[in-house]
Amino acid sequence: NRIMTPGYFQMAQVDKPASISVVATPTRLNDAIADKVNWTLLGAQQEAGSGYLTYTGGAATYNKETYQNELLDFNYKTEIGSGSWPVLAVRTQDPNSPIYGGSNEGYLVVIKQNTFELQRFKGSDQHYFYQDTPNTVLTSNAVHHVQYGAVNVGADAVRLIFKVDGQTIFDYLDTDSNRIMTPGYFQMAQVDKP
Repeated sequence: NRIMTPGYFQMAQVDKPASISVVATPTRLNDAIADKVNWTLLGAQQEAGSGYLTYTGGAATYNKETYQNELLDFNYKTEIGSGSWPVLAVRTQDPNSPIYGGSNEGYLVVIKQNTFELQRFKGSDQHYFYQDTPNTVLTSNAVHHVQYGAVNVGADAVRLIFKVDGQTIFDYLDTDSNRIMTPGYFQMAQVDKP
């Protein structure tokens, strides 16, 4: 009695709601990396070569495209030092302001020597989801495969995903009323190191 023919997908629930939502699509940042002229430099210095961009100091926002429901996929190398905390941000709303500026909003991962932080900035409201997640994978001055994104889950939540070298560091569901559901820009920041 096996069924060998193609069929349809169906959902059923007796009396409670059931929903499905999109899964993050990996989006390689290759085109953005090759497009060195469409990065807004916010106190940062840029060095571009074949297949790479390096920013030193300040922040840099890719301003040609916004992202929503995507897992941004790229290789990442940074110098992590005492008091020098690299930042990767998604859903940044203002490409002309650092994510940590008082008027911007977005989700960010702060990379420290021994820990990661996952935060949300919305204007002057800085919210920590995680502050002391151990960093045992992203080492200074080494190339790492990073995937980072924000995916809407229905109309009332945003799933934040951050992976390094295939290891999931964060998979967090933001259901707060200040969640950021709209598309935004990708931004990198670093106080004084490349």
